Amino acid sequence: MIPPDGIVYPGLHLLSAQFAVVVGIPIRTAMLTIVAVLIPLLFVGAFGACAYLVSQNLRTGAVGTVVAATLVPVNNVSVHPVPHASSQAILLFPVVLLSLLLFLDSDEEGFALATPPGVLLLLVSVGFLFVHPQEAMTYLAMLGGIVSLQFLARRYRSSHPIASFRPPYVHTVVLGVLFVGWIRRQGRARSRLTSVLESLLSRDPSVLQETSSRSASLTDLGGSLLELYLKLFSVTTLLLLLAGVLVLALLVGVLDHSENRRNAFAALLTAGLVFPAIGFVLIFIADQGDHYFRFLGFIMVTVSLLAVLSLSILADRLEGSAGRLGGLLTRQRIWTAMSLVFVVLIALQLATLHPSPYIYQGNDRVTETVMDGYERTFQYHDGQTELTGVRDGPSRYVDAIYGTETASGLDFPGYSDAVPEPVFNTNVTSHYEEDRYLIVSTKDRKQEVDLYDGFRYGSAGFEALNTEPGSNRIQDNGGYTLYRLRGTDE
Repeated sequence: MIPPDGIVYPGLHLLSAQFAVVVGIPIRTAMLTIVAVLIPLLFVGAFGACAYLVSQNLRTGAVGTVVAATLVPVNNVSVHPVPHASSQAILLFPVVLLSLLLFLDSDEEGFALATPPGVLLLLVSVGFLFVHPQEAMTYLAMLGGIVSLQFLARRYRSSHPIASFRPPYVHTVVLGVLFVGWIRRQGRARSRLTSVLESLLSRDPSVLQETSSRSASLTDLGGSLLELYLKLFSVTTLLLLLAGVLVLALLVGVLDHSENRRNAFAALLTAGLVFPAIGFVLIFIADQGDHYFRFLGFIMVTVSLLAVLSLSILADRLEGSAGRLGGLLTRQRIWTAMSLVFVVLIALQLATLHPSPYIYQGNDRVTETVMDGYERTFQYHDGQTELTGVRDGPSRYVDAIYGTETASGLDFPGYSDAVPEPVFNTNVTSHYEEDRYLIVSTKDRKQEVDLYDGFRYGSAGFEALNTEPGSNRIQDNGGYTLYRLRGTDE
C-alpha cells in the first residue's frame, strides 16, 4: 500500500477508493466511472452554472452548458478522457471556477475565510491541489492575475465595477503556501521544476526540436499537419476567436455599459489568463514534452467561458438588428442556426475523444496479457541483466507494479532504456556486449509495422528476433514476448 502523501497527486486515487467502498464495486470500475461519467457531468454542470452566474441570463447559461458538452479542453495530446490525474484536474476546474466566482460576487462582511463562500473556495482550492499540483500551480497563476487587476482597480479606480468584487487575497496566499509545502515533500515535483528552470537557463539548441521532429514524421507517413490541426483544434480555434473578439471589445470599450457586472467579470477572467498564457510559452520553450498542451487545456476552460459570453452578446446584437434587416433575422431563426452550429461543433470535438483511427494514433489501453507478462518477468528477473523495449523501457510498468516511490529506490536495470532504431532494424542480436532482455508486445508489432509502416522499427527487425541465433525467446503469453539477447562478449 502507498500512503496518500506518497504520491504527488493522490486526489483521484482517494476519491476512487472511497467511491468503490461506498458503491461496492471494484476500484478499477470506480475510477473508470468517475473519469468517464461523473467528472464530465460535473464539468458540464459547473461550466453552465459559471456562464449563468457571470451573465445572470438563463439563455447564456444554456449556451454554456452546450459549449461545455464539447469538452474542448480534452485535446488527446496531453489532456485525455482516461484516468490521468492532470486531465481530471482540468475537467474539475469549472467547479473551482464556480466557487471563485461565487466568492468574488459575495457581499458578506467579515474575514474572508469566515464566510460560507470563502470556506467553500478554500476547501475546493485545497482539494484541487491534491488532484494535481501542476494544475493547482496554473490556477494559482490565474489567481495572481485576478488579484493584481483587483488591487490596481481598488487603488486607482475605486468606482470601477471590478473594485466592487471581493478580492481573494487571503485564498491566494494560503493556496500558495500549501502548494510550496506540498511540492517540497515530493521529489518528483521538485525534479520537474528543476528540469524546467535548467532548460530555460541553458539555451540548449535542442529546445523546440520535438515539434519540428514530429511534424516531419507526420509528413513522412503521408499525413498533413494542417489536417491534424483542424481535426484536433478547429473547435478550439473558433472559441479562441470568439473570446478574442470579446477581449478586444472590452479593451476598446464598445460593450453595453448597462452590463457593467458582466463586463467586469469578463475583465477579471481575461486578467486571469495572462500568467497561465505566459506559463504555456515558457513550458513550450523549455522543451518539456507535450506538457504545454496541459496549459492549453486549462486555459481553454476560461477561454470557453469568454466565448460563451461573446456568443450571447452576438446573438443579442443580431436580434437587435432584426428590424433593420426587414425581418430576415428573427429570434427563432438565430437560435435555430446556432443550434445547428452547436451540433456540428459537438460532433467535431467529440470525435477527438476516441482518436484512433481519427488521428491515426493507437490507444493507450494495456491488456491483461501485457500486465501479466511484465509481472512474471519482474518476478523471475535476476536483478542484474538490463531490460529494454521498443520506443521505451519498462519504466511505466515498474512504477505500476512496484509503485512510483518504491520503483525510484530499486535502481531497476534498464528502467527507461529503448532499443535504438538503427540497431533494431539491422543488428539488434549482435549489438550488445552483455546479455540483454528485450520486451516486445503484440501492440508494438502492430503499431510499428501496420500503423507506422515500419517508419522507425521495421518488420525485418521483428522477424530477426525469431530467426537470428543471438536471440532466445524465453517467455510468450500471446500478447507479450520476452527475448534474451546474447551478448557479444560471451
